[in-house]
Amino acid sequence: ENNWSGKRGKALPSMLVVLAHDPDSGLIDYGDTKVMHKEESQVVLEFLDFYKYGTSKSKDLKYLVFDSKFTNYQNLNKIDKQGIKFITIRRRGKNLVEEIEHLPKEKWKNVRVECAGNKHRRLQVSDQKVFLKGYEKDIRQICITGHGKIKPAVIITNDFDLPIEQVIRKY
Repeated sequence: ENNWSGKRGKALPSMLVVLAHDPDSGLIDYGDTKVMHKEESQVVLEFLDFYKYGTSKSKDLKYLVFDSKFTNYQNLNKIDKQGIKFITIRRRGKNLVEEIEHLPKEKWKNVRVECAGNKHRRLQVSDQKVFLKGYEKDIRQICITGHGKIKPAVIITNDFDLPIEQVIRKY
């Protein structure tokens, strides 16, 4: 199938691939090279089935970190119901970007996020609870500016306990 190539600025014949690795060992413990557009949002549930019922002898899965196109809000809801925390990037539509640009100044705060090489980065963040259609309850949305990109980054997670700096670092 054709998939978008940001570097080339157009869709090119290519394949969608899903790889999952264990952050403790660094080993790839799941891969799927036959992902089609029509079923790409279901891949996360297939991975969870593999992890739960497969031959994996790892400890219980507690966290998933993935790209925004990996699944939809209905499947995020299913992940949440299984007690698994997740972090992902929310897709930025024109209305969302405008909404973020019009956030009052008091909604923003400066944070220092640890980077590789024992360095830190200063970012402006806004932490909110939002309701997403297809997700049955409020979700945490963290908007990030000052990261060198034109548009703000928007992280969504069901982890309300983790400090903002750690959510950003984990993603």
